[in-house]
Amino acid sequence: PPTRPRGRRPPRHFLADWAPLQELADDLDGQLQRAGLLQPGVQPYGIWVLVQTLQTVRRFLLLGFELELYHHCELQMVFWYSECLCDLRLQLHAVCQKAAGVQATGVAAAAASGKKEKPGKKKNRGAEKGPQRPPVAGSPATRQEVLLCLATREVCSGLVTLLSLLQRLQQLPLRPSPAPPRLAESRAPRALIHHRG
Repeated sequence: PPTRPRGRRPPRHFLADWAPLQELADDLDGQLQRAGLLQPGVQPYGIWVLVQTLQTVRRFLLLGFELELYHHCELQMVFWYSECLCDLRLQLHAVCQKAAGVQATGVAAAAASGKKEKPGKKKNRGAEKGPQRPPVAGSPATRQEVLLCLATREVCSGLVTLLSLLQRLQQLPLRPSPAPPRLAESRAPRALIHHRG
């Protein structure tokens, strides 16, 4: 079974392999827009790749906590970076919601222009629909992930503020304590003295 420290290797390799896909997804969105299949500004594939990347980076950071890799003087930076990642994820969700409305409006307009009424046929006023609710992009699992991301952002923001206050009150050391010397290094001078004698 893989050890816990090796758990950070797959996300790191995934991010390296995933990077070229972002440009390919953006190019695909551009081609679909030029072909008229997507409205301008709608980029489903590029946003999806970016969301997967953000989730992987967040998972990579959380594994650092599980493996106790961070010193207390690094926590504020890690929580701040996590807050930024969550904020970007929430911005992407808002962009997706707006893009879904734009795309739905474009599709409805194209469908309405394609329909032609038969001559002499009266319009049914009762059949006219009122304003419809904008479409919601994403599955229920996506919406749950967004809510979790919102909660994580608020927690990280609070922790950044708390750690900043503790540092001002000098309750946390600003620098990590020096690491103890290695066993081989501590024995090296004695070996040299013994060899010279």
